[in-house]
This record gives sequence, structure tokens and C-alpha cells, in this order.
Amino acid sequence: MGITTNITGQFGISSFVVSSVPGQAQFTSIQAAIDAAEAAGGGSIYIYPGIYLENLTMPNADISIAASPADVQVIGACVHHATSSIKITGIGFTNSAGNAWIIGNSGFEDSDIEFINCDITSTNDTAIVCTSSVGTANLKLTNSSVSGIFSAVDYSDGQGVFTGSTLTSVGTGGPYECVQMKASAQVISNNNFLGCASGPALAIKNELGGWTSTLTTYQGDVGIHFEANGQVSSIFETFNATSGSGYYVDSTGS
Repeated sequence: MGITTNITGQFGISSFVVSSVPGQAQFTSIQAAIDAAEAAGGGSIYIYPGIYLENLTMPNADISIAASPADVQVIGACVHHATSSIKITGIGFTNSAGNAWIIGNSGFEDSDIEFINCDITSTNDTAIVCTSSVGTANLKLTNSSVSGIFSAVDYSDGQGVFTGSTLTSVGTGGPYECVQMKASAQVISNNNFLGCASGPALAIKNELGGWTSTLTTYQGDVGIHFEANGQVSSIFETFNATSGSGYYVDSTGS
């Protein structure tokens, strides 16, 4: 039996249900449900298990998207350019032709997105790119796995809160950073940052301060590479450097 369509969602608005099986739910594509939620001013989207071959654009409305872990896989490119808050739980995202997610790239919006128990992979590029020349692109990762052929995350603006997640660079050319950060006010706790053999686990660039890193393992040719004004408050960290040191500070770092 299909799920009823008048379920009260996280934002107090009816849920929108997606299934790849015709007749099982309101929508057969995730984007159609996103568009309907945007037209309704927000809402919660539930996705039945399956593989969905589609590119996704997040709406200019607050929504949540949820599925059972490992049962829903989205294959395609996803973007979040709007001024809205998005919460995604238990979904796998894979893109073999570019970034899996681009957040805040249009340069004018404050874009917020949270991933919980998600698996995000790019087999061709960096998995998640967060950048905005005017607004901010805020990213929260909780108990998630992110893997990119270059970097797992390339972060140029906004706040990142990473908890209980594993971020990996699987590139063999390099040097590639597992996570590249150019923004302040980052909170990192109980994670694994796994860089490739020829790059740092974490590169901090043009940073003005405000970092907190706790109980996180950094594994790469160096643990953390500080560039420009990079500053981190590091507590009980583990640095598994394959060829260099736990910390590396260049001539302009601090």
C-alpha cells in the first residue's frame, strides 16, 4: 500500500512521496516532488527505495528529503543555489561526470544544507563544492561518507559543521587535499579525513580563525597544511602522516 499524501512533514506541511514504481506514490521523480514542495512553500519529501537517474536542483523553500539508508541512490549532479535550508537523510548520491553537489555557486544567496547518514561520491571530480562570492554556503555533515576523485569537500565560504563523518580523497595523481577550506568558523568533531598519499588531509587557505577540531584523525602526506592565516584549535587529534608531519605551515601561515 502506498504512503498517504497528507502526512504532516517536518515543516508542518503535507509530505510529498516519490517512487520509481508507477502508481505507488504521488511522484515518479524526485525533482517533481521538489518542485511541488517549492510551490507549496516547503515540506517533507519521502523517497521509496530505488535508483533514481536524475539531476536535482534544490528549491527556494525549506524542505527535508528522507529515505532508508542505502535504499535510495541518486545518480546525477545536484545543486543548491537558493536561499533556503535543506535537510537530507539516508540517501546516496553519485556522479561520474562531475561534482556530486554544488552549493551556493550563483554568488548571491545564503544556502544552507545538512546531510545525515548520507553517502556522497564523485568518481570524476570533487564530491562537494561550496562557494559563494556574495552570500554564504553553510554545510553540515553528520555520520556521512564523502569521497571525491580530487577532494571530498572544497569549501570557500560559510560555516561547516562536520561530525562523525569520513571524508576521503581517492585521487592517484595529486597532490589533492581531502578537504580544502577557505572559510572561518568551522567545527570538526569525531571524523576521519583521509587524504591521498601526495596531498594533505586538510588544507586551510586564507583562514582568519575560528576553527575548532576535536577527536578527528587526519591522514595524508601531512595532516593539516596551513596556508595564509590558517589557525586551528586542535584537541586530542591523531595525525597519520605518510611522508610529512602532522602540521605543515608555509611561509605565510601562522
